[in-house]
Amino acid sequence: MLPILMTGETYAAIAKAADRLETTMDNPLYRVAADWLNSPNPGTTSERIEQQISYAAPAKASLLIEEADAFFAPRQQAQTAPGEPLVDIHMLVKRFTDEDIPVIFTIKDEALAKRISDETGWTLKIAG
Repeated sequence: MLPILMTGETYAAIAKAADRLETTMDNPLYRVAADWLNSPNPGTTSERIEQQISYAAPAKASLLIEEADAFFAPRQQAQTAPGEPLVDIHMLVKRFTDEDIPVIFTIKDEALAKRISDETGWTLKIAG
């Protein structure tokens, strides 16, 4: 399953749209803040990704990664510490999809979300 990008004027509006989406889903929606997932400590990001997989996979849950703009912003792409490699968002998505965990990213920058959707074919939902 391809990821979903949710965008809107504010993160509050996007969160409300995510709440509405959750009521239509058959499975739970687990939420995690992008800035928590992307730790400044070397190796911790991978551990946190695996932790989310260990929670979501058995529950057949979808994962909502909130405020994920920084994961996609050019040259700001989640460098966790000086000298540590940037988080490769496509590898992160692949890791979740390999475990059949649907991923939803919330992104406030609508133009960025549209560009990502155009480049990747990922579904774009605009909160309204």
